[in-house]
Amino acid sequence: MTREEIIQELEAKLGRQLDTEWNPTENIADAWDVVEGMRLKGWHVLVNGNPPGTERKDWPAPCHTCFSVPGVTYPGDPMIFHGYADTFPMAICAAAIKLLERLGPVAPPAPSVTGWREPGGESNI
Repeated sequence: MTREEIIQELEAKLGRQLDTEWNPTENIADAWDVVEGMRLKGWHVLVNGNPPGTERKDWPAPCHTCFSVPGVTYPGDPMIFHGYADTFPMAICAAAIKLLERLGPVAPPAPSVTGWREPGGESNI
């Protein structure tokens, strides 16, 4: 996704324009506000990346962010939200957008692993 697409997605999900001085898609300090906000709500946060000149076949870009329910580790779990981009701020925002698309306009506190149930469905554990 481009910076403009991520901003448009975030604004659409939030239902408002982003403050032009707060720019989590470009400013790592602002992006870290997103990471800290998710961590404080109980989400497990993973931010990692590949050094220049190295590649991972399973990553479409060098920077990766993941928000997940603590204790959930298997690939494909519906409560794991990945974001990949060329920069960490963009990867953080991409993961946050995926979480917001699935769970609503305001990221909820992370459900406990033992208590999470898909809406109207069975426990995913």
